[in-house]
Amino acid sequence: MSVLNEFDNSDYEKIGVRTFFVLKRDNRWMFEKNGEFYDFAPAQITDMALSPVVVGTDRLINIGCKLKKLSDYENGFILLVSDNYFPSCDVKMIYKEPLYDGWLYDVYEENLKGMMSDQGAWICPYIKFYYKEPPKNLYLKMESVAKNSTPI
Repeated sequence: MSVLNEFDNSDYEKIGVRTFFVLKRDNRWMFEKNGEFYDFAPAQITDMALSPVVVGTDRLINIGCKLKKLSDYENGFILLVSDNYFPSCDVKMIYKEPLYDGWLYDVYEENLKGMMSDQGAWICPYIKFYYKEPPKNLYLKMESVAKNSTPI
């Protein structure tokens, strides 16, 4: 049973925000889709190939969760993503270019200070499960599972 089944995302769905259950397995950030888990940084080469000013989404998650002081986030948290602004989002990302079969975005603080502003973030090819073309903007929010349910 998915943690997302217990998470009340109805208000988010009404405004077009997607919800993802994210956790760390074998020291890698994964997200759940239809009961399967996918790696946020599937290509090992990206660690060697990305520029020092570009990070993978996995590092973006680490920084955001630490800044927000989410409790026990490595065992699971909810990631909210939309291509439309929503008032409580943490980060705004603006599309820059394709890169390694994924997409490169510039990261900007929205409501979370210290969140890698003016740095690039690589979004892995799994985003194409949800978007055929890169959205001009992506808005993200990290939310604790603890206040909604208990990870399984």
